Amino acid sequence: MTDFKRSDITLANWRSAPFSQWAFQNVSEIVPSAVIPAMGRGDEPYLDLGDLEDLQVTGIDGAGQSLKEFLTASETDELVVMRDGRIIAEWSADHSNPARPHIIFSVSKSLAALLAGILAGKGLLSFSKRVVDYVPEVAGSAYADASVQQLFDMEISVDFVEDYLDTSGGFDRYRRATGWNPDKPESPAPDLKGFICSIGKGGWQHGEKHAYRSPNTDLAGIVLGRAAGARLATLFSEHLWQAMGACSSAMITVDRVGTARACRRHVGNGARPCAHRRACPQAGRGPDPTILR
Repeated sequence: MTDFKRSDITLANWRSAPFSQWAFQNVSEIVPSAVIPAMGRGDEPYLDLGDLEDLQVTGIDGAGQSLKEFLTASETDELVVMRDGRIIAEWSADHSNPARPHIIFSVSKSLAALLAGILAGKGLLSFSKRVVDYVPEVAGSAYADASVQQLFDMEISVDFVEDYLDTSGGFDRYRRATGWNPDKPESPAPDLKGFICSIGKGGWQHGEKHAYRSPNTDLAGIVLGRAAGARLATLFSEHLWQAMGACSSAMITVDRVGTARACRRHVGNGARPCAHRRACPQAGRGPDPTILR
């Protein structure tokens, strides 16, 4: 189903089409990832769009089109529709396999917040403590005098710009530190924690305003690990993934020394409880379109 080989996919192009069609379901082959074990699989069959297939929506060009046409035109990989806690419709692109994990990018931030609430409820985490109480290495950085609450609320003053198109500044260095972009031999990036500890304070005080910055969530993940005394993947598995009855394992990307990115992970369709999931994911679906040579 693809016009390229596995060897064509690199750290430099894996987030770009058409290579993303395969890479987004095989992130662990591109970026080192830690497994979040689940319990088992369900036995419900895959669904289709049903009556929603002909639902009229406004297309990218402003013209009316069916939902199925819109999903194809917008290069969507997967769609899942739920009502009252149950899956009622699904759609997969020709290149996509719903049995494979798919990256969820910054949706992971919400999962990190859920885990934080669980750990706080169990007395393992205190939002009133300072970040430095859990991660002493941030002393001297922007986070030295910030509270854990401010960290999770993204009310941290940092000298860092969330510029996704940056190729030579702080965000570029951040992505190289995470292992998501190729490093530069002439200016190598540190590991993720080292980069976070190098971020200076911005021109305002913590708590004065909300500022969306991805390194905050990555540091929050380190805080969770230190607070509960376990790797982040283990914490997600024990306190959230298995507790919610997920049927298949998820993964979380890690840097070159194994520090997890709390703001980036990829999950399988087993993210739904087993009562709503299926057993033989390939049944009736033909060859696996994600296999590359």
